[in-house]
Formats: sequence, C-alpha cells, structure tokens
Amino acid sequence: MWIVRLALRQPYTIAVMSFVLMLMGWLAMRSMPVDIFPVIDIPVVAVVWNYNGFSAQDMEKPHRPGQRAAISRRPSTASPGSNPSRFPGSG
Repeated sequence: MWIVRLALRQPYTIAVMSFVLMLMGWLAMRSMPVDIFPVIDIPVVAVVWNYNGFSAQDMEKPHRPGQRAAISRRPSTASPGSNPSRFPGSG
C-alpha cells in the first residue's frame, strides 16, 4: 500500500521513474544481440544394414518398409529417411 500513497503524494516522481524504467528497457533491448537463425546441433543417428549378396534394388524393396516402421515408432524421431549415396561402398 505504500507505493499507492507515494504515487498519490508525488505523481511526478512516479511518472519520471516509470519513464526512466521504460527508457532503460528500450536501451537494453536495443543493445541485445538477436540471432534469427541460432546454431542448433541436432543429433542425427545413422542406421546401416548390410546384407551380403543382395543387389541395391533387392536391398531397398523388401526390407526398407519394415525397418522404417521400426525406426518411426520411436516418439522422438522427426523424419526417418534414407540416403544411400552417403554410405561407403554404395556407388
């Protein structure tokens, strides 16, 4: 209740203090660095299955849907995908 009494007794003091606080907030906001695209290190997991004797087409078709479903069941998995050209020995 003391601040209400102070505001009623000295309204100009409260107005000047409010203005100074707003000015300090504005100056602090102007000097704050803002990064629109911050650097975020998102973890990536690579799963590799090796089956000897399979061609690339045989390897892709019968097995991939089951493996993708197994990986997708994980609640934190955003988007499972495949990129065969990133693995060694894949032409």
